[in-house]
Amino acid sequence: MNPSKSAKTVKILPKVLFLTGGPLSPANGSGAYYSRLIQDYPSDKLQNWFWCPGKSSITNHLYLNDVRWSPRRFWPPDQFLGKLWNHLTSSTLPRWSLPVNHQRLAQLAASQPTPELIHALVDQKVSLDVLESLLRAWPKRIPVILDFLDYFPKTHLGFYQCLRRLKPRLHQVWAATESIAQDLERKADIQAQIQPPLAVELPVDYKIIHLPFQPNFKAVVLGNFWNLGMVPFLKRVWARCQQAEPSLPPTEWHCHPEGLTYVHQGGFEPGPELSSAPFLQGEALWSTLRTSRLWP
Repeated sequence: MNPSKSAKTVKILPKVLFLTGGPLSPANGSGAYYSRLIQDYPSDKLQNWFWCPGKSSITNHLYLNDVRWSPRRFWPPDQFLGKLWNHLTSSTLPRWSLPVNHQRLAQLAASQPTPELIHALVDQKVSLDVLESLLRAWPKRIPVILDFLDYFPKTHLGFYQCLRRLKPRLHQVWAATESIAQDLERKADIQAQIQPPLAVELPVDYKIIHLPFQPNFKAVVLGNFWNLGMVPFLKRVWARCQQAEPSLPPTEWHCHPEGLTYVHQGGFEPGPELSSAPFLQGEALWSTLRTSRLWP
């Protein structure tokens, strides 16, 4: 590539702010996905603002949780009402999303360099509340991409109402699946582009020979457990398999070290049915998959 042309291209690339729940890093699914996509993007043109604990792969990052909530337990009034609702209502009903600290978030946004493009990975009401607060401090001309890789509209009250308020500020809305796009159109009158992050063409030939359980049968689990309930579930399933074949080795669980820490902090122990294995990328990952018999 011509160096002068390359420098010119870099100069016109926008300064992008990724607003995410968890940090963009290989320790979570969306982080691993986007970390690969932006690995060649100029690092000085990237920011990552997030509110769940963790370490971002992006050098310019900001942890929002210290300013996200009101410092007072029962103020403003809707904070008190929200806590009362969540305490008294059944767990089957939507939760009341406690109000974010709009003033502090807007002040923080105003004190930072203004981005030229905002890419917000959202999944539920509290994500939208944070975005709404930050946008109050920035010019309306800044393009905003709303990206739904996950979708939990019914966990909290007011999800669709918040979406409608944000609609005039949105440049594009992306949905990981057709069902998400259909719900956004039906409930919020928003046209979303379907952007499946991990979609691949299914091969014409598929596995039709399944080997029986035997001592060299190898099962592999990839990625982190966002839902910790999957850990005891997989342990029970594999324990039943080991009853059928006592010499069956543990399932190899390849995850990021932070994923293993998350499981331990949740009070779960993977072994003996799950054996934690190194975090794999690139050719090492594909080599492991080729030698396995089963991988969910």
